[in-house]
Order: sequence, then structure tokens, then C-alpha cells
Amino acid sequence: MSDSKWDILKTKELISNRYISLYKDKVRLPDGMIVEDFYRVTVPNSSAIVALTDEMNIVLIRQYRYCYGKELIELPSGVLEDNEYDPLDVARRELLEETGYSSENWTYLGATIENAAKMTNYAHMFMATGCVKKRKQELDVTENIDVVVIPFEEAIAKVMKGEIMCSGPAYAILKAERLLKERNSENQSWHN
Repeated sequence: MSDSKWDILKTKELISNRYISLYKDKVRLPDGMIVEDFYRVTVPNSSAIVALTDEMNIVLIRQYRYCYGKELIELPSGVLEDNEYDPLDVARRELLEETGYSSENWTYLGATIENAAKMTNYAHMFMATGCVKKRKQELDVTENIDVVVIPFEEAIAKVMKGEIMCSGPAYAILKAERLLKERNSENQSWHN
């Protein structure tokens, strides 16, 4: 592949607040073509959690999503605020606030790119094991979240049936499943 970098010739900021920034860029493609109105969206990076109890139940959330006009099943998650730099700190906070659960056992699953064509953020995915209910939810004023606790295997089936359809959560659930299987396989072979 030849040089695939786009050159930004001009940028105009259309919207900028704590939730979103929208830019209109004039860009030159590698073949020389000029695109006058390429739109780029910047939202804060986020953290999401595959929260598993000792009984291998997963702690999910269900909430109405305005842009889709329906309730979606998702992972507990939240954005890194201006003064936050550690995605794990955000994951710990959001799990506790949105579900009332907490954990002492965390594994980083990696970051996902939600929309590579237009957006610039990363979603950091974590697995928390040994989750226990510590308190009631402490939701933001715009949040109306139901906590859904189901067997992990059922959540995997929901991903495969398209009932959990948000890409980041689906990715994290399947990656956590694979990681747990690998750990289980290693433990079994070590004991044999």
C-alpha cells in the first residue's frame, strides 16, 4: 500500500463542549483528490466493564438510548472527565455508581475504536471478577439504568443473537470469554 495519510488543509470547529467536538476538515487524499467537507467527531475516551460475580453471572445495564429510540443492554461504562487520566479509575467508579457492584480483581482487555470513519475516541475495556454488591446505584441526573444480572453464558448467547448489539460491549464480552477459557485451560493442564 502506498502512502495512505490524509493531509488536513483546513479545519473549522463547529461545536465544542464537554460532551462532543465537531470539526469540518478540508483534506487532501493520497491520490491528490480534495474533500472540502469531511466531518470529524471527538468525544471523550471511555471505560467499560465486563463485571463477573463468583457465580459467573455478569452485571449488565439496560437503559433507553434516545438516538436509537429503544432500550439497549450494555456494559457499565462512563467517560473520562477532564481531570481523569486513568481508564481503570473510571472503570472502578462507573461500576460502583451505575450498578452498586465493586471488585478488587481487574484485567485490562484492551481498547476498541467505535467508529473509525468519523470518531477519534477509544473505549477501554476491563474485566472485573469477584464482583460483589456494595451499595445502591448513584446515578447521574440524566441516567435511568436498570441493573441486569444474568449468567455469563447467557450474555454470550445474547451477543451471538444480536440482543447485545453495541460493538464495544459485544467485543469485550467475547474477549473476556476467550481469556477465561484460556486461563481455565492453563490451570487444568498445570494440575494434570
